[in-house]
Parts: sequence; structure tokens; C-alpha cells
Amino acid sequence: MITSSNSLLKRERGAQSLLRCSTSHHRRSRAALVSPVYVPNFFPFGFLFGIPAGLFEEIGWTGFALPRMAIGGDALGSSLLLGVAWSCWHLPVVNYLGSASPHGDYWAAYSLVFALAMTAMRVLICWLYVNSKSLMLAQLMHMSSTGSLVVFSASRASAAQEALWYGIYGLLLWGCVAVVMKAYGRSLKPADAICDQHGSEIAPVR
Repeated sequence: MITSSNSLLKRERGAQSLLRCSTSHHRRSRAALVSPVYVPNFFPFGFLFGIPAGLFEEIGWTGFALPRMAIGGDALGSSLLLGVAWSCWHLPVVNYLGSASPHGDYWAAYSLVFALAMTAMRVLICWLYVNSKSLMLAQLMHMSSTGSLVVFSASRASAAQEALWYGIYGLLLWGCVAVVMKAYGRSLKPADAICDQHGSEIAPVR
């Protein structure tokens, strides 16, 4: 009887210990995602960083390259290629972007999630341009994206935390891309707007 009681007591203690470990692990995992270090910095002049980037880069990416690539109505494929090229464009300076720069051991991880986010953003910028034919709107979207990332950057985040944040940001952007794809297809245009017999080519900016 005593042996049985001791065995039962040991099992209860083991279960309690396992529960404490599980709870502690859950709290640490939640703390990695929900933490005061992610509080935005609110740097009001950060929007100035987006002006030259959006103003000048979009002349090349959207005004020149996209119309010459999006032939045959496959604007999605063209925007994905531009997104990869846009990400590679940032590679020489990517280690100095973000509030946790330089990123040290997390340079590769940060570069990958940065490319993930930038490629999705490029698809959304191309979608806006394809449907509006407005280079200015593409420039404004680029400016607002870059500027807001600087204005609301989490200045206390570590390199690992910033890579995690960019990964989540990239996934959210790809969620937006999925919605656009569902509604517009590979042409990134409404079905009733695709009436050109040559595949609704995008006219270059003159």
C-alpha cells in the first residue's frame, strides 16, 4: 500500500514538473513574438528616407522595366522576376538596413526574409500600376512602404527579433498577394479589362 502511494506521488510530481516546463516554454515562445522590444520607435522624419527611394527607383522598375517584361498578359511572372531583381539590388546594403544592423550571424536569415517581403511588395506595386497606369501611384506606394518601415521601426529589437518580424511582415504581404491573385489572376487585371488581342500589353511610360 505504501509502495503504491509513493509511486502515485512520484507520478503526480512528474506530471506537475512536465506541466511547469510546458508552461515555461509556452511563455518564452509567446515572449519572442509579443515583447516590448517590438514597440515602434515613431521616428517622424523617417518618411524622408522613402522619398528618394520611391521617386527614383520606380522610374526604372515600374516605368521602364515592367512594361517591357509584361508581354502576353503575365504581369505576375514579370513582377515576381522584378521582385527578385529588386531584392538583389539591396544585397550590397542589406546588412545595414533595419534598426538591428549590422545583423551579424543573422545576416543570411534577414536577407531571405527581406527578399520575401520585397518580392511581395513588388507584386503589389505592379498590380497597382497595371490597373492605374500611374507611375506616380507606384512611387507613392514605394515611398509609403519604405518610409513607414523607418518611422515605425523597433529600435530595441535584436537581429534575431528583427529577422522574425520581417518574416511575419513578408507573410502578411504574401497574404495580400494571394487575395490579389484570387481576384485578378496572373494578368493582375480584372477579366473585363483584358480585351487586347495581343494579351493586353502594358504601355511603357513616355
